[in-house]
Amino acid sequence: MSTWYALYTTGGTPTPVVQRLVGALNHVLTASDSVARIKGLGGEVQILSIEQFSRFNQEEFERYGQLIRSANVKAE
Repeated sequence: MSTWYALYTTGGTPTPVVQRLVGALNHVLTASDSVARIKGLGGEVQILSIEQFSRFNQEEFERYGQLIRSANVKAE
């Protein structure tokens, strides 16, 4: 199991806005001080394209959904 963080937008956000946000986020995540801080906490930076992250997010959703169903976890 791992912890990951992402930046989300609402559906219908114009592509140029999404691309600008991705560019800004990637700029921050690849800055040497950011990389050092994340590594110092035992993490690693992994830059994904919008398509790669979308696929990863869907796979995680399905994986944890299956785990919850198989364990018969219910909200109280």
